[in-house]
Amino acid sequence: MISKEKGRVGIKANGLYEHMNDFNFFFGLKLGCLIFTNTEKLSRILQGSNCCLQDILCAAETIINYCSRIRVLDVIINMLQIRFSRTSFKLLYDVEKFFLDVSHDPLDEIHDRIQLIIEFCTRDINVEKLKVQAHMISDFFKSVITTKQMKIKQITKMSTICEVLKSVDIGKQMFPEYHKLMKLYLIIPVTTATAERTFNALN
Repeated sequence: MISKEKGRVGIKANGLYEHMNDFNFFFGLKLGCLIFTNTEKLSRILQGSNCCLQDILCAAETIINYCSRIRVLDVIINMLQIRFSRTSFKLLYDVEKFFLDVSHDPLDEIHDRIQLIIEFCTRDINVEKLKVQAHMISDFFKSVITTKQMKIKQITKMSTICEVLKSVDIGKQMFPEYHKLMKLYLIIPVTTATAERTFNALN
């Protein structure tokens, strides 16, 4: 008992005190601390402006593996696995890989690679023109990086591609289909937590 007052406030205070002394209350707080300390980090990664799908999947897998060591978290583990193993992730991963691969060198199998992401291409994107532009984009990136003296040794993240594209306006004019596909990729959130990160990426 922490209060001798017999009124409503005293009764509530004593009831809360008794509840806090219960093992389930302490266990819930401790468990909540273990869970939310780490899932909050995942949430921050999802909302980061420079994160890519590979980073997200890596972070999610880390949290799932961490939670799997806590036996009472089966429900949370299942929910995380369901969220981060949707079929849409495979398509988004293929799109991201397409962007990163063509940014280095022209792909010989460009037709096959675009077929993997054809589902992602809307009616507004001319696929044949996209193929041509995808063959040229790596040379364009090399030229921009050299001309602008950008300290970029290798493009390994989507944020770097956005940075290069934003540095020269002519890129949107030379590669309209590529640019449209990029915008489409950026405005489709991986989860509901990513909405904040997408809208300013190519402004």
